[in-house]
Amino acid sequence: MRLVHVTGNQTWRSMLVSLVLLASLYGNSAGQSHDGAILQKANARSNTLTDLTAAVPYQLHARVVINPGEREEMRGEITIYRDRDRSRTELTLGDFREVKGTVGTRQYVLRNGYPLTGLEVLDDLASAIYLRTWFPSHTKFSQSSVHEIAGVPADCQNAKIPNMGKIRFCFDHATGAVLHVSDFEGWQGEFSDYQATGNLLFPRTMKLKQAYQPKRLELSEIKITQTAFDAAAFLVPAGAREFASCGSVAGHDFTTGGWIVERKKPEVYLYAVVEADGSVHDLKAYGGKSKWAERQVAKQARKWRFFPASCSGTAVASEILLPLGRFYSPGWGNSDSSSSGGTSSSMNYSGSNYFDLCCRDVNTGSSH
Repeated sequence: MRLVHVTGNQTWRSMLVSLVLLASLYGNSAGQSHDGAILQKANARSNTLTDLTAAVPYQLHARVVINPGEREEMRGEITIYRDRDRSRTELTLGDFREVKGTVGTRQYVLRNGYPLTGLEVLDDLASAIYLRTWFPSHTKFSQSSVHEIAGVPADCQNAKIPNMGKIRFCFDHATGAVLHVSDFEGWQGEFSDYQATGNLLFPRTMKLKQAYQPKRLELSEIKITQTAFDAAAFLVPAGAREFASCGSVAGHDFTTGGWIVERKKPEVYLYAVVEADGSVHDLKAYGGKSKWAERQVAKQARKWRFFPASCSGTAVASEILLPLGRFYSPGWGNSDSSSSGGTSSSMNYSGSNYFDLCCRDVNTGSSH
């Protein structure tokens, strides 16, 4: 299970910020442990040093490489503009282009294709380095020990979570800024070459390893410039799709005949726009190694009845992006999974930039 923290204006959740690590749903703070208190204090200190909310308004620019050195490698750049109540992100990766942002109660997106998957951390780089200071009860902590991380003296400490595994943290001995963090699911972050931004510190280089594709993301030449913006910087681009910006994002609760949400090893991704009246358009299954799986997912999804997202009790239009894996194979050669032995499963999925969705399989009539 991925462990995340969601703050402030974040419009995404349950994604790469597993580097953020520990959600409060796991219970009380470890509290009285001396070693636990040391780690909590170190995490809090690092968070204070790297908290870019204290730097707004600012512009952040970085080079981005996806899966460096591999056949799937993609290179590009990202520019993020942040104001108190406005944001804009411009991403280029290979031939892919995307501009998205939030102005007041509206968010917009303009891209030259369907969303790239597994890049949610790019929506808020500051959150990728934010460390949770709450731990499950009965967590066991190691004593702090001194090591070198890329030639920098570092204070390192482990937290072992019952029935889950070990998380490791390493901090710059001189400044207290985080240099390394990794967990039991294969998440890892390396942060180096820190720069001063006002009273803050932020790394110029971030190397992130994920438990799902793309496995590796590297950001370099990160530059933060504090500046004032005029209204033109946040104008909605022509042709952009607009949606309501909702501060509270619930999980997607839905049924999928023969398929489940599978974040680590999905066979295919399903994208769609669901309007406030529940109508669906731009439905597309893609990203799979099997064209057959893509066709089957798209075919079955067209039989689902979608319920619109809700923002403050009002139905709104929204995007969805679901990573799906097959858990039941018999009968998929037929056109109707419900009549050929197929099955449905209710799943709860916390999506990224996407609002609460509920859908019904019209063949089985089941809904949640």
